[in-house]
Amino acid sequence: MIISSIAEAVPTSEFDRQAKIILSDIIKIATDSKPQVRATSIKCLDSLSFQVQSSTTVDAVSEALAMENANLRVELLKWIAERAPKPKPKLDCVVLIAPTAKCLGDKNAEVRKMAQAAIIAFSSVLGSEKVIKTCKGPLQDAIAPFLDQIKTAGSIMKPIAGDSKVRLAEAPTKSNASPAARVEPAAAAAKKAVPMAAVKTNSTSSINVPVLSNNPPITLNDSKGREKRSDQDRGHLKWTFEAPRADLNEFLREQMEIHFSGEIIKQLFSEGNHKEKEFVAALASIEEMMTSSDDVCLSKFEITAEEAQTRAAQNADSILKYITIRFFDTSTTIFMKTLDVLEVLFRLLDSRSYHLSEYEAAAFIPFFVNKVCNVSPLDLTFG
Repeated sequence: MIISSIAEAVPTSEFDRQAKIILSDIIKIATDSKPQVRATSIKCLDSLSFQVQSSTTVDAVSEALAMENANLRVELLKWIAERAPKPKPKLDCVVLIAPTAKCLGDKNAEVRKMAQAAIIAFSSVLGSEKVIKTCKGPLQDAIAPFLDQIKTAGSIMKPIAGDSKVRLAEAPTKSNASPAARVEPAAAAAKKAVPMAAVKTNSTSSINVPVLSNNPPITLNDSKGREKRSDQDRGHLKWTFEAPRADLNEFLREQMEIHFSGEIIKQLFSEGNHKEKEFVAALASIEEMMTSSDDVCLSKFEITAEEAQTRAAQNADSILKYITIRFFDTSTTIFMKTLDVLEVLFRLLDSRSYHLSEYEAAAFIPFFVNKVCNVSPLDLTFG
């Protein structure tokens, strides 16, 4: 998922502030009537729980459980039940006990069933006595008989030895992760160039757009270019705005002209009648450059896949800033293509163990958060 890839590429302290805004919207997607849409929401929640502070995840889940929606409650309670017995990340289940216990009286039978499973999971880690004491008043009266019945049946285990706090969700591995919970690596661990055609998405594969020539979209391998652009990101040229500004657009174009081909620059910043198709075509060409195998890169661009990916990585800040401009377009086709490019770009950066700098994060994340929070839920079910 693109959001997960971004979370992995951005330092936790930087992303956590944005995650507080994103998580609630991601979780709300689990209210959808389509199972595959709900599964996407929970998978994204699961992945982000490894990248943000525990309180951020717990607060978002606890707040969501208060919503009167059966689909949402079933999915979240099922996730809690599966995660509670696991040691990492360090999510405090004590905070989740009360909102979970309230679901025991839900009018929906499946919600009640999942709530019982979650309470049993809490008890297997903390012990039933601590779970009961955590609840107050009517909640305690409701939960105590249920746990006593389960305890009598021998289903409740003692608290995990040496660990008085609840830990959720050990980082998934190939040996212990279920397909639903497993977060796939963003890219191969090897630092050398890797064929990345497999990461391309299908959202815009059928779009009929013009094709660029065989010139490589990114023409220079300049390791100092990003540093220079970072130094220029200040004053009236700082990449921050409520709507695209002509002066910043022109400045970005001037910066990109140094490292991108003239043909792709013309399409990226087209003002013609078919500019939307040209935007998509240019982004598709950049995506192709990042995902093509060595043979394709050599035959089409006359450079190796390693060189193509290095150029893309060194110009990631320019690509991200350009995409923030396209976030203000209303075309769904353009938006879906930006998601394709972002997914490939962040997986590429991850394969090189590269984390966004403060300059790059500040220039991209606020715009991304704003876009994600203002699109329809179905547009968020990518990945």
